Amino acid sequence: MAYANISHTLPQEHVTEIINAINLINSRLPFLVNLNEKERQRVRKIAPRDTERTDDILFALTNHADIFPASFDGAEYQRDLALHDHVIEFKQLIGSLADKLYYTELALGGEIMKATSQGYELVQSAAKTVPGIQGLAKKMKERYKHSPKKPKDETPA
Repeated sequence: MAYANISHTLPQEHVTEIINAINLINSRLPFLVNLNEKERQRVRKIAPRDTERTDDILFALTNHADIFPASFDGAEYQRDLALHDHVIEFKQLIGSLADKLYYTELALGGEIMKATSQGYELVQSAAKTVPGIQGLAKKMKERYKHSPKKPKDETPA
């Protein structure tokens, strides 16, 4: 793996600040929507290659506004384009952060499970000689007997 052991303590003050920042982001984006599966299928998708088309319409709106009927809201079109660009930027930034969170969660889980396996072995070994730990060892053994086997090679690549 390309990372060393993750060892960090996150102060509660930082946790609160991060949660507040996420809540602030949500409050600043009140227009965000959820689409159900049918709605997602029905909506016409915009692809990166479509930017030339949207640029052409924007050019026409700017230079030949008289060809558009009053029912075509050019100002709304321009607001939608600008907002779409911002949403894409936010999505990329938050997507990158989400990826880092996902992989950090995965790595931390791996570290925790490796240490848990080591701890289990230590408790099982101690149960042979340390009075009062046999009950815990028995309970753990019963629980672990139903767990999937750990990978053969746990050494980092």
